[in-house]
Amino acid sequence: MVTSWPRNLAGPGVSARRLAERITRMSGGRLEVEVFAAGEIVPALSVFDAVSTGVAEMAHTASFYWIGKLPASIFFTTAPFGLDPTEHQAWIFQGGGQELWDELYAPFGLKGFLAGNTGPSMGGWFRSEVKSLA
Repeated sequence: MVTSWPRNLAGPGVSARRLAERITRMSGGRLEVEVFAAGEIVPALSVFDAVSTGVAEMAHTASFYWIGKLPASIFFTTAPFGLDPTEHQAWIFQGGGQELWDELYAPFGLKGFLAGNTGPSMGGWFRSEVKSLA
């Protein structure tokens, strides 16, 4: 599994390792997932293409990285002013989100799954540059 993170990055890096361990445990050892940090096989922002072309079998990443390739991919990850984790999971699992995700990734031979949620990214809209917190 190629990732977009350093190996021990708090949050995503650790989550990728835990996911690999769970897959191995849940498969009774039939599937062994080796985790490769960003840059060990492919650069962090090349994992989508690496899996799509068969260089890697799976990836742990965030779909907002693919917004230039697939603008709708932002809806399958955290986004400024987006859904909270509970709302996001409800939309993916019960509101048709997974079906849309499948349709979006199908031309690339990929299947997306939720594998963590950091909550909505922070954001703001301002008329001028923020230069201090005062």
